Amino acid sequence: MAAAAPAASTVAQLLERTIPGFRAHAFGGEELTRASAALTGGRLDDAGADADAAPDSPRSPRAPLAPPPLPSTLPPRVRELLDRYRAFGADPRARELACAVAQHAAAAAADPSDAAAPHHLGLALQELAALRQDQQQQQEQQQQQQKANGNGDDDDEEGADAEAAVLLRAACDAYAAAVRALQQQQQQAQSPSSPLPALQPRAQSAHYNWGVALSSLSAAVRRRGDAAEVRRCLERASQQYAASLRESPGNPQALNNWALVLQELGQQLQQEGEQQLKQAERDALVRGALDKFRLALRARPDFDRGCYNLGTVYYTQACALQAETGHRAGGGAGGGAGGGGEQQQGQEARAWRSAVLRGLYSSAGQYICLAHALRPQRDVYRRSLGIVRQMLPLPFLRAGYLAPVAPLASSAGRPSPSSCFPLGGGGAAAATPPPAPNDADDGDSFYYCSDPQHYGQPRRRWFVMDHASLRVAEDETGASGGGGGGGGGGMGGGGGLLSSRALASLSPADAAAARSAPLAVALADVSGVCRVAEPSLPPGEALWVQCGGGGGRSAGGGLYLIADDADSADAWVDALLLASYLARSGQAGQLQQALAPPSRRG
Repeated sequence: MAAAAPAASTVAQLLERTIPGFRAHAFGGEELTRASAALTGGRLDDAGADADAAPDSPRSPRAPLAPPPLPSTLPPRVRELLDRYRAFGADPRARELACAVAQHAAAAAADPSDAAAPHHLGLALQELAALRQDQQQQQEQQQQQQKANGNGDDDDEEGADAEAAVLLRAACDAYAAAVRALQQQQQQAQSPSSPLPALQPRAQSAHYNWGVALSSLSAAVRRRGDAAEVRRCLERASQQYAASLRESPGNPQALNNWALVLQELGQQLQQEGEQQLKQAERDALVRGALDKFRLALRARPDFDRGCYNLGTVYYTQACALQAETGHRAGGGAGGGAGGGGEQQQGQEARAWRSAVLRGLYSSAGQYICLAHALRPQRDVYRRSLGIVRQMLPLPFLRAGYLAPVAPLASSAGRPSPSSCFPLGGGGAAAATPPPAPNDADDGDSFYYCSDPQHYGQPRRRWFVMDHASLRVAEDETGASGGGGGGGGGGMGGGGGLLSSRALASLSPADAAAARSAPLAVALADVSGVCRVAEPSLPPGEALWVQCGGGGGRSAGGGLYLIADDADSADAWVDALLLASYLARSGQAGQLQQALAPPSRRG
């Protein structure tokens, strides 16, 4: 007599005892049968296979459910890895991602014109590679702990990197297929009779993710020591980020990642040799990285990672220059004494390098301090600030010489839009500067006269900026005649910014008070900052500070500031832009806390 098939209640009890949290009432009969087959490792049609078997007959071993076959469009090595990840007993997350890869690969093979399927395939492969690298890092930490205990063995680290590289190369191929499909769709869109498929990814996303995959691939092959492939991957990643920004200009994350790639390229060249040609190429890459980080900040002033990365570039530059200067000084110590002219030139060169070094360290401290103020809870920002804080002109964020220039009160003679180039983002995009003055002045004001017969140079003043205001100080110690703090809105005082005609319209007492009043700009009132190229301004690098309060006396609600060089002007723009963002968003206290002495911190 044949044994009866196991009742559904018996299987349900077995499942509830075996799987924590399982409840049989959540399934119907077919679902319960499938769950029973999956639990026992048998096929779906084996649920009642023992009904015809004798009670004492041995049970035949049941094979686990075989995963569906992978499409042949995937490379053989990728299929081999996916089969291993989908095997019974593999890591659950790896098995889930491997199944997703198989699903998207099948969809991409079924419809090559669909850009979404290869794009999703690339994302799944990329996430699977990241999971494999995370597992490798965990294994390395365990190995270090075991070696510290004296019982550790070397694991297959090279194999983990090789697997990640295989998956990332396949992801790059998938993104390339997505880009080709999008290009074909764009060509078809020119014909009204060819409707576009719905829910397709944007081209900038495909290029961006392609760049991220290439960056990750460069890290994987770097640990294997393939310098040539590392450089190829980084160069290709740079091209993909550039393509992404062509589709979506001003994307701060793409700008930040592109800058990181350029920075890594410079480091790669430094490891390859010290030839003069590569030195010039490295300098160009570092300059490109600085520009990209800066554009990311000006597109999104709250982008703390871009701000921190910009500070690390300046810090790396300063350390490299300091090491090079020390090496040169040590190398020349044993040589014979040169003539007086050579000694003087050497002293001037050392003084110049010392000034550049101080500027680099100060800029590094400025950006790291601002990153900490934007996100004080990040421990890496706090620890980095502890290193660079002494390089700041405390208690100020930034200090230096600037020449203030007032704009014209009227719009007569306004320059053409092509003569002004706003470089900032966000609020700075709306900061359209008025024309610079072109009338003769008596030399007391900061007006610049563009007429060669009435040439006048504005006076350079020592400016300081803290968490609340930008103001003129009486000396380089930061002392100011009552303008500290910038408590009021708009621009306080600043008689030097009033033209002779404006001063003449005042009473003698008011004119004297206006002349002696210090210039101060409240950061909370700054609505935009940008670099400008205005031909009527004096020589130097100009920036425009737009004030939106309307309470100041200066015409146009702002002023021009002339810096000595482009690096200084860019650093002032970034400092004003980010500090004013903190002030307007109610986070000025975080910057004040970062600039305060350790004894005053909470």
